[in-house]
Amino acid sequence: MKRAFIIRPFEVKEVSAGRKVDFERIDRELISKALERVGIHGRTTQDIMHQGEIQSDMFNRLLTAHLVIADISIPNANVFYELGIRHALQDRHTILIKFRVEGQKPVFDIATDRYMLYDPEQLDDPKKAEEAVELLVKKINATLDEDAADSPVFRFLPALKPQPRELFVKVPPDFIEAVDSAQQKGYDGDLDAYASELRELDLPWAISGLRSIGEAQFKRKAWDAARLTWECIWNVNRDDVLANRRLATIYQKQPKPDLVSSNQAVDRALNALASTPNPSDIAELHALKGSNIKTQWLRAWQAEPDLDSRRKAALLSGEFDAALDAYRKGFLGHLNHYYSGINALNLLTTRVALAKALPDTWSSHFPSDSDAQRALETAEKEKVQLQAAVGVSLDAAAAAGDAWAAITRADYECLVSTRHEYVRGLYGKALKGADDQSRDAARRQLQILKDLDVVPQNATAGLDLIATFAPAQVAVPPALAIVFAGHRLDEPGRNPERFPARSEGLARKMIRDQLEKLRAQTSGSIVAYAGCASGGDLLFHEVCDELDIPSTVLLAGPRPEYVRKSVQDAGPDWVKRFDDMVRKRGERVRELTRDLELPKWLRSVDDIDIWRHNNLWILHTALAHGGDKVVLVALWNYGKGTGPGGTEHMVAEVKRRGGRAEILDARSLV
Repeated sequence: MKRAFIIRPFEVKEVSAGRKVDFERIDRELISKALERVGIHGRTTQDIMHQGEIQSDMFNRLLTAHLVIADISIPNANVFYELGIRHALQDRHTILIKFRVEGQKPVFDIATDRYMLYDPEQLDDPKKAEEAVELLVKKINATLDEDAADSPVFRFLPALKPQPRELFVKVPPDFIEAVDSAQQKGYDGDLDAYASELRELDLPWAISGLRSIGEAQFKRKAWDAARLTWECIWNVNRDDVLANRRLATIYQKQPKPDLVSSNQAVDRALNALASTPNPSDIAELHALKGSNIKTQWLRAWQAEPDLDSRRKAALLSGEFDAALDAYRKGFLGHLNHYYSGINALNLLTTRVALAKALPDTWSSHFPSDSDAQRALETAEKEKVQLQAAVGVSLDAAAAAGDAWAAITRADYECLVSTRHEYVRGLYGKALKGADDQSRDAARRQLQILKDLDVVPQNATAGLDLIATFAPAQVAVPPALAIVFAGHRLDEPGRNPERFPARSEGLARKMIRDQLEKLRAQTSGSIVAYAGCASGGDLLFHEVCDELDIPSTVLLAGPRPEYVRKSVQDAGPDWVKRFDDMVRKRGERVRELTRDLELPKWLRSVDDIDIWRHNNLWILHTALAHGGDKVVLVALWNYGKGTGPGGTEHMVAEVKRRGGRAEILDARSLV
C-alpha cells in the first residue's frame, strides 16, 4: 500500500494583513479527504512529534513516502526545509499546492515548478470544497502515474540516482519469524491475515513486509493469495523486478493460465534490468517466457489424433522456434541456469528428431532442400555443444548441493543416453523422495517425448517408473467454510440485556436451524471456525458436534488469559464446557498469541487491537479455502459493540470483502 507524508504549516496563520488561514482545516477537509479517496495513508510532522526524536522519523518518511504533498502557500521555513530534503532524496511523486497571497512572489528556486492552486475560502462552500478535493485527487493520480522526475535536483543532475526505499526500512524480526512459522506450518490463513493488515495499516515497512509474505505464499503455491500480495507491491513500483518475476509465474500457474499477462510481466522485468543487468534474473525471465511459448506450442499439436499429425503440427508450429529461442537466450546468458539449458536441449533434440523423421515437412521451412540440410546439420552441431554445456552446468549444480539437480540429470540422460534401464534407475533415485508436483513435472515432460516418438524407449522407461509411485492422498477441499461470530452471554446484572442466560436454548436453536439449512444447501464437505467464548461461540461448536460438522477452535490467546477475558464471567459451568470443548478438539485448537496482546509489530498502530486482529485471523483462516466458499453466521443484534472487535466488526469485514453473511437476529433473545 502507498503512504504519503504531508508537509505544511500548522494551526492558524496570518498570511496577510487581516487575513488568517486555518491550515488544520485545509489538512482535514482538503488534503486528508483526497488521500482517503485514493486509499493512501497520510501523516505530517505533527503526527510524529510525540515520539521524541522527530528528525529521524521525519527524514525516514521524507525518503520512504511514495507521495509527498507540500503546501508552500506561505514562506514557512520548516516546509521549505522538508521540501528540500524530499527533492534531494527522491526524484518523483512530490506535489506542490498553494493559494495566492496578496503581494507575495513565488520562491525563486522553485518558481518554475507547477503548483496546484486552491482557495482556502472554497472550503466554506460544500460544492466548491468538493471540486477542490476532486482536483487534488486528479493531481495525486496523475503524479503517481508520472514516470518523469519532478524533483529539480534530479532533473538538473541526471546522473544522480534515487535510492530504493526498502534499503531504509527494517522489517521487525518477530514479524519475519511469524511469517516463516506460518509458511512452515502451512497456515495460509495466517499469511493472508498479515497481508490484509499490512495493506490497510500505516506501517513504514509495509511493502517490505508484504514482500516476505509474498515469498512465503509463492513457496506455498498459494497462487491466488500470492497474486494479491505481489500485485499490491507491483502497484507501488511497476518496475519492481522481483514483483514482475513472481507475477509472471503466478499468472502462468493459475487454474486458467493468463499467458498474456505473464509475458507482459516478463517484458517489464527485462526492461527494468536493462540498465543494471543481473544474469540470473535475466535467465529466469527468458525461461518463463519460453515456458509460456512452450504451452502455446503444446496446444498447437496435442489435440491431433495420430502420431504423424502430431509430429507435423509440432514441427510446423511457429511457437517451436520461439520457445527454443527464449530458453537458449536464458541459458547462454547465464550457464549456471541449467533449467533453461535442459529445456533448450529438450526442444533442440525434439527438433532434430522430427526433422529427420519428416524430411519433407522440415524442408518446407526453407527455400531449398540444400538450405534445409544445412540447417539440420547446424542444429545437430548445436545439440552436441548444448549437451556438453548443460552437462557441465548440472555437475556444478550437483556439487553445490542443488536439490533439483538430480531430477534434471535424469531428464538430461533421458535425452542423451542409449540405455533406457539406466534412465529408469536415475528417475527412481531422483524421484523417490520428491513431492507429487516434482514427479508430475517429470511425467509431463516424458509424456511429450513419448507422444512425439522422441527417444521413445527412454521416455517409456521413465513413465513406467513414475507409475510405480503410489500417488499421495489429495486432500479434498471443503465445499463450504463457515465462520461464526456472536455475542457473549451477558455477565450478571448487565443492563440493558443483550444475551441473557435464559435465552441459551433459543440461541442454540437459531444456530442449529441455520447450520442445518446450510448443510442442506451444500453437496460437499463442510468445515467451521470460531472462537470459544461463553455464549454464541461455545454453542456453535456444540451444535457442530451434534451435526457432525468438524469445527476448529481459534483462541486469541492462551487458556488462562482467554478464559479470564471471554468465559469466566458467565460462571463455572461455562468454564467447564470450554475446557471440555478444547480437550475434545485436540489438534483442532490454535492460539493466535502467547499473551493475549498484539504482536510487537502492530502495537504502535492506532487502528488495530487484539480483538480486531483476532477477527481478521479467524476470517482469513476460512478464506484460505477460497472466498466463494466462506459464509459468516453471526448471532448479532445489529447494534454497536461494547468493546473492540466483536460481532459488528466481523460482519463489516465480511461485507467489505463482498462476502456472504447470514445474520441471526439476536434482538429476539431479549
